Amino acid sequence: MKKMILIGVAFLFSAAAAVDEAKLGLDSVTNEALTATRVDTVYVVRENNLESIVHEVKGIRSRIEKSRKQGYGGAGGWTPLFMVADLKPVQELITKDKALLGKSFDIDRVTLMPGAGGMGYGGLGKGIRIGGGGFSGTSRFTSANWGLNGDSATSLNVDLSYGGFMLEKAFVNDKFNYIVGGLIGGGAYIVRKNDYKRDEPSAFDEENFSSNNKNQAEAAFTAFGLHAGATYSAVPWFHVGADASLLTFIGIDGFPNTTGSIFTGAGVFRLRLIWGSLG
Repeated sequence: MKKMILIGVAFLFSAAAAVDEAKLGLDSVTNEALTATRVDTVYVVRENNLESIVHEVKGIRSRIEKSRKQGYGGAGGWTPLFMVADLKPVQELITKDKALLGKSFDIDRVTLMPGAGGMGYGGLGKGIRIGGGGFSGTSRFTSANWGLNGDSATSLNVDLSYGGFMLEKAFVNDKFNYIVGGLIGGGAYIVRKNDYKRDEPSAFDEENFSSNNKNQAEAAFTAFGLHAGATYSAVPWFHVGADASLLTFIGIDGFPNTTGSIFTGAGVFRLRLIWGSLG
């Protein structure tokens, strides 16, 4: 009888130990499954977020591209330029103004002037754009020696600036934007004079950069222009290209007390570096 009881007790302990081992094994498997599920969930969440971001970026690009082709949105940018300008009013100023009498300058009537400007515009749809811009070219001329000892000279800094309202029509073909347009506005010939001794001028001499208006003369005019060009949309928000303009300048008075009316013009070649939805 005692042997049977001992055998029964031993059996019960063995069964309990087996149950505990089974529970431990089940818990281990469950934990591993949960860990794998969590890792997979993290991967799925991260992958879904990445796909969502990529999809959103593609959507923005698509909307900007659609806006460009339909002619809506806005843009603006910087325009380095070269200006072939008629400087007849400046030549007349040199020959007629008492402050420049007896001073000889080598200034051609038609002069190449480098410069820069900027423009901005908004789209009304179907390729129609309205906006504005301002542009300027500049050159410097130095006189022959003058004075009792021939040791003096005069420098003239000549700016030709214009700007105004712009109207354009764009024709979009894939990534290319072909543009025709016009401008109406105003501007001025601005001449700044500086007299100095040949052996004196210095970059650190404040007198050479005087803001005294007596050393500046202006001749205002009304400006009319036509232009045509093209840009390439490298990405939906950046466009690079060029255009050419023909301008007419008309002024009634010219330089005050010196020259007569103005009827001149200029040809301008501009690079167009444009940021925005319109090329």
